[in-house]
Amino acid sequence: MLGEKEFVAKLFYGFSLEKVVPEDDFYRKLEACVDLSWARPKVAHYFSDVGRPSIDPEVFAKIELIAYLERICFERELMRHISDRLSLRRYIGYDIDEEVPDHSTLSKLRDRIGKEVMTEIFERSVRLCQEAGMVGGLHTSGDRSLMKANASMDSLVPREVTELPSRFVDRLFQENAVEGSQPKQDKPVEKPEPEAENQVQEAEPKHDVFVEKAQAKQDKPVEEGEREQLSNVVSLVNRPGYPTRLEVFCEKKAAAGLASAGQSASAEFSEHVPVVGAPQDEISGKRQEPDESGTPIGRMPKIRRTVAGKGEAEDLAGGPGEPAGTGAGKEVGGTDKSKAPEERGAIGSSEESVEQGTQSQSAEQETDQAKGKKKGEPPWNNATHYSRTDPDATIVTRPGKGTELAYGAEYFVDPRKGVITHADAFTGAEAEHPMVVKAVLEQREEFGLKIASLAWDKGAGRGRLYQDLEGIGVVPYIPHQAHANSTSGPGLYELKDFVYHEVKNVFVCPGGHELKYWKLHVEWPSVSHVWKADRKACEECSLKPKCTKAKKDGRSLQVNIYQKEYDKMDARLRAPGARLPAIARQVGPEQRFGEGKLWQGLERAKYRGLDKVRGQVLLTAAAQNIKKYLKEVFRRGSGAGAASSAQTRGVLFVFAPSLR
Repeated sequence: MLGEKEFVAKLFYGFSLEKVVPEDDFYRKLEACVDLSWARPKVAHYFSDVGRPSIDPEVFAKIELIAYLERICFERELMRHISDRLSLRRYIGYDIDEEVPDHSTLSKLRDRIGKEVMTEIFERSVRLCQEAGMVGGLHTSGDRSLMKANASMDSLVPREVTELPSRFVDRLFQENAVEGSQPKQDKPVEKPEPEAENQVQEAEPKHDVFVEKAQAKQDKPVEEGEREQLSNVVSLVNRPGYPTRLEVFCEKKAAAGLASAGQSASAEFSEHVPVVGAPQDEISGKRQEPDESGTPIGRMPKIRRTVAGKGEAEDLAGGPGEPAGTGAGKEVGGTDKSKAPEERGAIGSSEESVEQGTQSQSAEQETDQAKGKKKGEPPWNNATHYSRTDPDATIVTRPGKGTELAYGAEYFVDPRKGVITHADAFTGAEAEHPMVVKAVLEQREEFGLKIASLAWDKGAGRGRLYQDLEGIGVVPYIPHQAHANSTSGPGLYELKDFVYHEVKNVFVCPGGHELKYWKLHVEWPSVSHVWKADRKACEECSLKPKCTKAKKDGRSLQVNIYQKEYDKMDARLRAPGARLPAIARQVGPEQRFGEGKLWQGLERAKYRGLDKVRGQVLLTAAAQNIKKYLKEVFRRGSGAGAASSAQTRGVLFVFAPSLR
């Protein structure tokens, strides 16, 4: 017989979450194994004794953990998900007729107590795994992976120098004054005569920002010589093609303009230097007037990036309100190219016409090559640009993936059960090797791990790191990048063919000639000692064709300052047992990163700012540890095989002594 079901809402319900949530539910196991009641006393000092009650910190910790276990990256979706699922309502302690917390309260509470709560959750997850015997502690493997920042490349703006070096140094000495010393006093600047000032203003419509600053702020007069310095340090940006400029007057030239009332100071003495900033002048503190195109001086027009290798010119937006792609008829900076050159003023290299196309691109490539810049390198880097949306995010270029804003997530993984024993976040451009020793010492102190060996990829392979790790009793298994140890070539004598005499500090070549110490060669991050042979001895040597191709110079040897550490590492990695640490690294942090990016949302930052991204990495690692811990505690049986809540305490009595 065909059945039919009609839904009729009841006026009264006899309902219990304990009855409808299955006994083998994951969050029942999580509640039984992971105690989060410590959250309230941990953060109680952040709250007042009076006022409106906040969300229970224990509830906040559970909600944050749910977000990473369920891979929910948006807080609105997270709270909607919790409101719909009965098992999640039971886990956070909200009954069927209670309204769950609003998503906006999570952000406010995270800013207040998130750092401490997330750090504590991760540390307790590691201790749980330790008590269950899942952590060996003798060997660890580390790695770092990039995660996309929650910011667009369109948010990049050039960095600015907002303070003169002399002012900065004076301020440092004033803030850190030594007892008995007198702070440096600014020299007074005489106010110019009113007549001369009026004449200059009539001759020059664009104001002299330096004189106005001295007139407006007599308590901070301009130092002698600072105007000349300012023309060199107004901005860190010094590249061709920048679309905005600010007129800067040198001191002597401005003084000459004041003396000659009938002459125009700007027409003869102004210099155009590239600087980008807000519409408000950083030097004079006054709002700048827009130019002919309507773009305020000092504001960078929107630039659309070109596709590398397409050969297309940059598509620029001229004035405000114009859609992207309409700037082809204007020059960079929003200046109308239809005007005569004398009406536009001296445009310089930053106002090349877009229609010049191939000529401007080839000229820029020649300039880049002259500056040591690689062909095709993006016109922005971390030294000249930052994201106004997320200033902590850094520009990273990866082969095959282009340029993007990113952070770096770091994991240390124990090889016994794949437990993450250390997690941290850094900017995407920060090197890997400086923080390795610190992380090892923190694990020893926090969890009592007796780490004796460490595996990492060649990104951290530095001779200084090898030396530091061995200094704290850790044997490194870290390959290194290939570095030049000599200036030979293929088929020529290598470093191993030369004999070193330590007493004389010389190398002896196969021909019997000495190579004397020449200099210390620095090509960052590589630093090397250089030995060089006498040119005449090399010219007379019969082995020269096998030794060097230099025609006007003798053979030289370039030896890294950490060459002994590199040789020792190469010998260690060739040993039979070196394969095991390499395998442990491949199945350890690399797999944990893959799991985190696939199931916990680690591929992209949910928040902005290094502290919040660090919290995301910590909670991601904690969620991965907790899943492994629950899998270890609740062994699978036949069929569904999950343990009931009644069996939970018996298992925990064996695996988790702290919960007895």
